[in-house]
Amino acid sequence: MRLTKLRNKMTELSLDAVIVLDELNQHYLSEFAFTDGFLFINKDKAYLVTDFRYYEMALNKANKSFEIVMPENRNEFLSK
Repeated sequence: MRLTKLRNKMTELSLDAVIVLDELNQHYLSEFAFTDGFLFINKDKAYLVTDFRYYEMALNKANKSFEIVMPENRNEFLSK
């Protein structure tokens, strides 16, 4: 539901994707609290990008709409 609302707003604003950096907004959308990483959301996919400290816990606790990823280089992940 929360992702749907966000995606509707993205469409309204003609946005292809959003990156969520604020921890409170990350928690609101993903239902998982973490302090190192970000959310990358486009019209088709939602990614929770984090490091090794949160990876396992995110797999179990985060909203299942999110794909949990732990890229070696976050900038390369965003450039794909």
